[in-house]
Amino acid sequence: MLKIEKRAKNLKKFNNNNDNTTVSKSLISSTLCLVDLAGSERVKKSLSSGERLNEAKSINLSLTALGKCIHSLTDSSNFIPFRESKLTRILQDSLGGNCKTVLIVTIGPATKFIDETISSLNFGMRAMKVENRPIVNKNIDYFELVMKLQAEVDEKDDQIHKLEISQGKLLDMMKNLKQVKRDFF
Repeated sequence: MLKIEKRAKNLKKFNNNNDNTTVSKSLISSTLCLVDLAGSERVKKSLSSGERLNEAKSINLSLTALGKCIHSLTDSSNFIPFRESKLTRILQDSLGGNCKTVLIVTIGPATKFIDETISSLNFGMRAMKVENRPIVNKNIDYFELVMKLQAEVDEKDDQIHKLEISQGKLLDMMKNLKQVKRDFF
């Protein structure tokens, strides 16, 4: 499993009144998970024993748990058994979670593998019915956001102050004009 994080840079946005505004930083995170499922282990065909037999049992249990999860997800069940194996816990986001998922099913072309081929294709068809709704994972830097908003408030305060000064000058000019008008007429 590989965790990828990308920090967005400070971007400057130019308004039509030539004011520069900085856009806050944010963190985009994602996880890349590559899993080789290896197929079910047929003990009769492989003639495994000892440690290999225990490994085959573990693989079969994990694949059975994965099949149960996919079956629960496609049937819109209330309970999805993600905790039954390490494999399903690792793949929890990939199974109906917040990610994009790709499944590649490889099959053997020989007729002696027909049972495994049909089983793999059925598994792939069930897995295709699982719906994911991926969204972009952004962690907002709230300190940067507060600083940006404070800068905007300060800029607006400056604009208001400038308008008040210009309004005061205009009122003074109007008073002077009224005074001149009275003196003249």
